[in-house]
Amino acid sequence: MAEPPYGIIWNHLKKGESIPFLGAGASISSRPANAEWDERRSTFLPKDISPITSLDMYI
Repeated sequence: MAEPPYGIIWNHLKKGESIPFLGAGASISSRPANAEWDERRSTFLPKDISPITSLDMYI
């Protein structure tokens, strides 16, 4: 598989001709394995339904 054209992508980003889009898995790239998200204590971003379930206490 060929490497993506990083140079071309970078040039378009610098010129404002592209918008970076991070997929759904981007927020779990630095998440510890099997970690539970807690809005007050977590040092990593939530994944999928975690923020939704934390809204329960506000409803």
